[in-house]
Amino acid sequence: MRHYLFTVMPEFELDLFESSDAFMEQDMDFYSVCLRGEEDLICLLELLRMAPKNVYNLEANRYFDKVYDLSGLKFPEMNEIKFDQLYKKWIYLTGRTSDMDEYGQLTFINGYAREWNNIGCVVVAQESVT
Repeated sequence: MRHYLFTVMPEFELDLFESSDAFMEQDMDFYSVCLRGEEDLICLLELLRMAPKNVYNLEANRYFDKVYDLSGLKFPEMNEIKFDQLYKKWIYLTGRTSDMDEYGQLTFINGYAREWNNIGCVVVAQESVT
């Protein structure tokens, strides 16, 4: 399983992902989503209609492998019915187990959509496997 940190910043700054210290010093809200890998992340972003503008490979970085720049994109702000439809489609497409942990991961993202949309650029950082 891989961890993907969803965060938002006023302007996209790739250098903030050079170290965990640089990232944590920014005092940004972030949320970690646990997925099997990049395929699940791309599926989730497609369901949210959020194709990355750029994907940066950070091969020499020991904290993050990749950063997905979603600058200029907005999370969909879904009501309960639309969210449940998205969740069912997510479970169907990924074959993931439908349980409270899985539901909670996506609920959290949906719950922050409006706040994150008002702040700025959304970024997803793929944590390195150690």
